[in-house]
Amino acid sequence: MVMVTALTIALDYIGRGWNPVPVDYRTKKPSTGNGWQLRIIDATNAPHYFNGGQMNIGVVLGPSSHGLTDVDLDCDEARAVAPYILPRTSAIFGRVSSRAAHWLYYTDLSITADKAVLIFNDPTTRGRVLELRIGGASGAQTVFPGSTHEDTGEAITWEETGEPASVDGAHLVHRIHELAAYSLIARRWPAPGLKARHDAALKVGGFLARAGKSAQDIKIAAEAIARAVNDPEWRNRREAAEDAANAFHAGKHAFGLSGMREQFGNAVADQIAEWLGYDGAGERQDNSASGTSSTAQAKPEERLLLSSAEFIQNFEAPDPLIEGIIMRKFIYALTGHVSKGKTAGALLFAAHIGLGKMLGNLEVEQGRVLYFAGENYVDIQMRWIAMAQQMDFDVETIPVHFRRGRFKLSKKMDQLRVEVDQLGGVDFIIVDGSTAFFEGDDENSNAQAGTHAIRLRELTTLKGEPGVLVLCHPPKNAGDDNLQPRGAGAMIAEWDGNLTATKDGAVTTTLANQNSRPGFCPAELSSAHRHA
Repeated sequence: MVMVTALTIALDYIGRGWNPVPVDYRTKKPSTGNGWQLRIIDATNAPHYFNGGQMNIGVVLGPSSHGLTDVDLDCDEARAVAPYILPRTSAIFGRVSSRAAHWLYYTDLSITADKAVLIFNDPTTRGRVLELRIGGASGAQTVFPGSTHEDTGEAITWEETGEPASVDGAHLVHRIHELAAYSLIARRWPAPGLKARHDAALKVGGFLARAGKSAQDIKIAAEAIARAVNDPEWRNRREAAEDAANAFHAGKHAFGLSGMREQFGNAVADQIAEWLGYDGAGERQDNSASGTSSTAQAKPEERLLLSSAEFIQNFEAPDPLIEGIIMRKFIYALTGHVSKGKTAGALLFAAHIGLGKMLGNLEVEQGRVLYFAGENYVDIQMRWIAMAQQMDFDVETIPVHFRRGRFKLSKKMDQLRVEVDQLGGVDFIIVDGSTAFFEGDDENSNAQAGTHAIRLRELTTLKGEPGVLVLCHPPKNAGDDNLQPRGAGAMIAEWDGNLTATKDGAVTTTLANQNSRPGFCPAELSSAHRHA
């Protein structure tokens, strides 16, 4: 195994246009004494400073590193919320117990800002939420990969080794203030029980609307906050916050700073308002005009019943991916016994959507596909190679992405959401198969099966609002006229459609829909060798 020396790493950083600085081992303190922020280390003098001893490696931020700027995420909530709020960058690092804690950008802040570091603290605990490390005349440096963390002894390593994104400094500062505010809200999110979290989402939604945020921005913020604390009803929080924002934009009552103070305490609410540049002007007039409390005013927004017109007001017709078969935002089971063509059909769908190529006489919308190969991915590799040859497409350029092997969606959903965002979203997801991603121990348990199905449906909320197809086995002795996904009724009830795969001899696989959805077109796939 080749040892990578501090000098090698320093030279790599120099090659990237960054100004490295030697740092004492397992510390953050530069080992060259005062004046490090003014020193330029280049390829000619680097061996003098990085001379083979055990050390950490820092990088000087600011002008001597072409405006390199570090967003340092100091708490779990900030690290969880960051992918929703920060601009995309390809240079991120951290350590085992603090993954993706540093996001790097190129900005002009070291020239325009009057501080080397912007610090955001929790106003009650004084704990650090995050920092924006800028550099400049007074200097700032960050300990980089190739170093060892001072307290934990963990290696500091890259999550993504690409180039930092170049972003407008003022825009990044704006996003940092939003990130700090939402992270602080997440740190104070109510414990489960009664309506506490629902009420908090209403207050946050109304307040953010008053602070000038759009309904879409508020929807994203509410999801980020709820998911940061593993709130299982994050969809409901997102909907409640969005409803409160829409109510405010429609001229109806919405909570404001007073509601935030009631929910989170004065110190926290006022700090959030300061970070978002909101002073609460005009709220007193809103409340005094009616002479009723904010809680009483909010009740009409929580009513259970809607008129017919209200019920359909925000309906958006789902877009078809494959005419008459697959629609965006919907989740489908594809159920069939072994060797009936499920995987063949799924791969064919993937190829046609990736190419935007008609499937027989059915229109197909071109899009990006994600295939979870949880069962025997080597077989799927062989099939995909053969399909590329038969359909004459380039595996290098077709927008179909794969995951080899099974993993726990409950543990990896946040990472998956980030990676899908990096792709620019996806349009269609294939889960092959359902049992490979089942995290319980009894698929006949309604509770476990329902949790599994809800977790799979969550895939439809990824960027792009994809349609999802889940390959399922039926009960052992099920006939072709009664193919339902194996498992408890709670899972079966969650599907928007159940496509079934049956085979006529060795040649034709027929896909049909046993769930009576309108407009479904049975499809026949002919092949001498398809099996699943």
